[in-house]
Amino acid sequence: MCTACINDTDLAGVCPSCGVREYVFEEDPVRQFVDFACDPKRKSFQRVICVAHNAKGFDAQFVLRYIVKRRRKSLKPPMLILSGTSIIMMKTGRVTFIDSLNYFHMPLSGLPKAFGLVGSASLKQKGVFPHLFNTPENQHYIGPLPPLEFYSPDTMPTAQRDQFLAWYNEQRSAGYVFNFRIEFIDYCRSDVAILR
Repeated sequence: MCTACINDTDLAGVCPSCGVREYVFEEDPVRQFVDFACDPKRKSFQRVICVAHNAKGFDAQFVLRYIVKRRRKSLKPPMLILSGTSIIMMKTGRVTFIDSLNYFHMPLSGLPKAFGLVGSASLKQKGVFPHLFNTPENQHYIGPLPPLEFYSPDTMPTAQRDQFLAWYNEQRSAGYVFNFRIEFIDYCRSDVAILR
């Protein structure tokens, strides 16, 4: 997004300044994302800021590995601010990667309520995703909800776990069909909507 489209919640549209507003990187997502963000042909932007929640402990590690291993002449060596092995900030050329957790010390799911955005038409409730089910062999899975353990319910606070278990059992009883690709993209869209 840019200053022309920052208030437009319809990501399906096309911005006259920055173009297509939503990209889904599926085949080789780290490479596709970094190449897109760092594309020198995107001269309409003086700076690009990429924000991810808990980037320092997860996303930024993959981005850094790709930048270091496959650095092209157009990618400058990254400048890093570290805290131990956590990446606080990373910059390569005009692209900066930051972690929103450095500014908001709470789970991503807590941000809408903290900022009074609950009930906003552009934000739906941040759901729970079966991250342990996210393996190469499950990328095209369509079927019943994945088994409970793939959602890591034992790591959830008690109230959240109880709410999740009620939802899970209700969905299982109703015969809900879980389409991995659709669920994963919806989960990521929810993250983007919250961080916007």
